[in-house]
Formats: sequence, structure tokens, C-alpha cells
Amino acid sequence: MISAAGVRREPPMRDCPPFSNQSTPPLGDGPLLATLTWIAATLVALGSSLGVIFVGMVVAFLNGGTPGRIAATLSGYWITLTMMVVTQLAMLGVVFGAWALTRASFLARLGLVAPRVTPLQGGILLLAGGVPDALSLAAASLPPSIVDGSGIESLWNELPLAPAILWILVIGLFPGTVEELLYRGFIQRGYMRRLSPPLAILLTSTLFGLMHVDPPAIALAFILGLWFGVLAWRTGSILLPILSHILINSAWNAGQFIVRQTSPSDEVVQILLGVIGLGSLVAFAMAIPILRRAGATATTAV
Repeated sequence: MISAAGVRREPPMRDCPPFSNQSTPPLGDGPLLATLTWIAATLVALGSSLGVIFVGMVVAFLNGGTPGRIAATLSGYWITLTMMVVTQLAMLGVVFGAWALTRASFLARLGLVAPRVTPLQGGILLLAGGVPDALSLAAASLPPSIVDGSGIESLWNELPLAPAILWILVIGLFPGTVEELLYRGFIQRGYMRRLSPPLAILLTSTLFGLMHVDPPAIALAFILGLWFGVLAWRTGSILLPILSHILINSAWNAGQFIVRQTSPSDEVVQILLGVIGLGSLVAFAMAIPILRRAGATATTAV
């Protein structure tokens, strides 16, 4: 690209905002750093989870707990909530550490910028997330689980209103924000500095799925990761993926609490699912040209 003054200037790479005070990415920022960041985040999440479990075991043992009570404590509400918060904060620390290595603008490097869509279009894209969410749930029903899910089901069945609301908020805000900063913000955008956007999205979604360990969760996260990745790519921002992730996590858990504890009739459930499904399908059809135009705007701008 030649400027009016005749000086050659490099265009931004792969639809990612340029770095502050420089026209090319710092040495080392790209697929290698993105992959190393994923490894570090995975190890840190595993270590912090084991740390919370160990502390929980020690506390339960010192309180005179029997092996059965200790096992029940480790699958209980507070330790599960604590583990979620601690692991997410640990991964957030990895994000900040990896970003510091890039010497880049924090907001630009992680895509914390205004999306290339209007607020109305953003609302349509959020509603359209119901389609990939449904596909992810269908995919999650295929592989067998290697994890005992009775603990989370007991929470859905028995939690009182206040703890349930806290659970819905935490499981929406923490993974929805931190995981999008890590995956669509740092990792995917790092891959996109050297790889094509579709390949970057595919690789990022694969890593996102693998982090969830259990085969049904891997399938679910992989498909949702593709959707979040496309949103981040075409809108040039991770704000909509963050909101979509929060909405999907919170809505799913809220729905589980409501259905399991109020026992609505099958007719009511089917009507609600039908209305939500139809709205999501219409929004998804509208989302396709919106995302195309948003991507075309970015190409024209470059």
C-alpha cells in the first residue's frame, strides 16, 4: 500500500486491528504464542482446579468428615462455584501475561473494540445464536460422557432461589468473559496474523473444545466455538461473542432451574421452545447477510 507521500505502509494483518505505534506485529506474536498460551492456560486451569479440590478435602477432613461426606463436599455447590471462579481468574492471568509479551495495545490486540454492526444488528446476531446452540446440544447428545453429571443435576434440582441466581450469574459472566478473551480475543486473533480466518477459527474452536475434557462438552464447545469465532472475525470485535457466550450459558442454566423446580407442563415447554426456535431461525437467516456486509466493510476499509 503506497500513501500519498509515496511511503510504503503495510496494511493490517488478517482483519486484526494494527498494533499501537507500529505497523507490523511484534516478533513472536502469532500462532506459536497463541498455542503456547493455550497450553499455559490449560495447565493453569488444571492446577488451580486440583488446588481447590485439595483445599476442600483438607477442610472437610479437619471437620471430621467421613469419605462419603468428603466426596459429597467436593461435588457440592460452594466448592464447584469456587473452582469455577478460581480457574477462570487463573486463565485471565495467563491472558494478561501473554498480552504483555506482545507489547501491543490491550484493547486492539484482544478485539475489545466496537463491532462493525449496528445495535439492532447486534441483537439479531445474539438471537441467532440459538441455532448453533441447538446444534451443539444435539452434537453433545451423541458421544458418551466420562464424567458423573449427578452433581450438577442435583444443583439444578435443589438449589434455592438466591444461590441459583448467583450460579446463573457466575457461570455466565466468568466463562463468557474470560474464555472469549482467551480464545477469540488472544488465540484466534493470534492465529489470524499468519493463517486464513477459517483455519484460525477451526483451530481455535478445536482447542476450545479440548479444554472441556468430557466428550459431550467437547462437541458442544467446538460447535459454539465456530459460531463465536465467526462473530469475532466478521464483526472485528469480541464483544458480541462475549455477550453471546454469557447469554447461552446463563439461559441454559436458568432454563434447567425453572424446568426442574417448577415442573411446567409439556405443552408449555414445547410452546416456549417452539417460539424461541422459530425466532432463532429467523434471526439466523437475517444474520448471514449482516455478517457478510460486516466482513465486506472490513475488506473495503483495508
